[in-house]
Amino acid sequence: EKLWRAVFATAVSDALHTPKVTRKGKYKRFTEMQDINEARSWFFNKEETFSTMCEALNLDEDIVHKKVTLEHSAIYGE
Repeated sequence: EKLWRAVFATAVSDALHTPKVTRKGKYKRFTEMQDINEARSWFFNKEETFSTMCEALNLDEDIVHKKVTLEHSAIYGE
């Protein structure tokens, strides 16, 4: 479960960021536009794997979807 939570957190991060180099501790992390677009599509379209992941992590998919969408709108004004 810990691994899947990390994967989910990375998807949230990718969906809410623009392509850039970020520092996390001593490591650099590169977020590519393709990763960002895929993560956004995954959240905003509530793909089947999104539902499966939420269920596996005991998360309410509607609440997660709403929070990520609202955060994205707050950041980008879309």
